[in-house]
Amino acid sequence: MYDEGLALADNLHFVEANEVFAKAVEADPDFAMGYVRLAQTSQTAAAFFRSVRQAEYNAANSSEGEQLYIRPWLQAPKMTRPPSWTR
Repeated sequence: MYDEGLALADNLHFVEANEVFAKAVEADPDFAMGYVRLAQTSQTAAAFFRSVRQAEYNAANSSEGEQLYIRPWLQAPKMTRPPSWTR
């Protein structure tokens, strides 16, 4: 399921990918990377932040590599202004 979502997202089919990632985390509610991908393909800010929070909650059970991938996404809700490189 997750791999199908990745293929869809890689081909810019974000709405369909989001649906597949939603099924993946429904099948495995502890799947932190699934929540990150769900956030990446979210259609609303509320859905994005909800998925990021769930990824953060489950990150401790992920591999070290997955935790390194997840960590930057956890900063998005904490940013109060754009990074200096966007100015």
